[in-house]
Amino acid sequence: MNPYSGKNIALNILIVEDERNLALLQKDCLEEAGHRAIITENGEKALELLDKEQINVVLLDQMLPAMAGAEVFARILHEGHDVCIIMITGRRDCCLAEQIVAYGAEDYIVKDNDLRYVEALPRIVERCWKQHEIKKENKRLKNENNLLRRCLTALLNSSSDYIFVMDKYNHITLASEGFMELTGLKNSDILGNTCFSVVHQKNKCIHDCPYQDTLKTGQTVTKTIHTPLFKHNVLATTIPIFNDENKIEQVIHIFKPIKLENEKTYDIRRKNLEVWQRYQH
Repeated sequence: MNPYSGKNIALNILIVEDERNLALLQKDCLEEAGHRAIITENGEKALELLDKEQINVVLLDQMLPAMAGAEVFARILHEGHDVCIIMITGRRDCCLAEQIVAYGAEDYIVKDNDLRYVEALPRIVERCWKQHEIKKENKRLKNENNLLRRCLTALLNSSSDYIFVMDKYNHITLASEGFMELTGLKNSDILGNTCFSVVHQKNKCIHDCPYQDTLKTGQTVTKTIHTPLFKHNVLATTIPIFNDENKIEQVIHIFKPIKLENEKTYDIRRKNLEVWQRYQH
């Protein structure tokens, strides 16, 4: 069943209402619309049913015996039940209902004297359930994106190269620890800034920029460039990342310092000297 189709939605609905006749009216109206409705008259039984039944939506009256609707709502959240909650309240409780919606209830309904709200229940329930499912999916996608970002950050930090990621508007969105150490800047100072300001210390893109070439061609580009961050030239590689529409969304930058041959020889000699000195001690 597609939760966003708007057709053939058959929901399991828990009605928490201590006025029996009113609860039966709600049940009849919802079942005529093709849903399954269960009635309970207090919060404790409602919580027990949530443990036993596959409930999609809870119609929760505020004025309940022993445990008010607001307390039942708090218990539902605390126990981690994945349900769409709609408060049903009198006019004097509207402020409380609005607060409960702010804490996670999908909506609230104000009882009217001629009970016209009962006729609107199927439409309200279906709309609120769809909203609940969309929020849940958005939360799942957000968690997934956060996990992928942490994985990518770990991969960047494991490399000895200097790596950062930019969006298609020339803003840095992610940077490796090595790159931050190289610049001497904090993550908060790097993210959102442009490559040309952080890397090249200029107010516009450099001539023959590999990032611009990647945006134009959609290809991985490797060039030798000069930047004030290094004493000598670096090998810069820009790798495009495409979205589902096959358009560039991000570009990965990899910087590899190019050392002169005499510098390499010096480094080898220095390391050999350090080993010899440790051996002597």
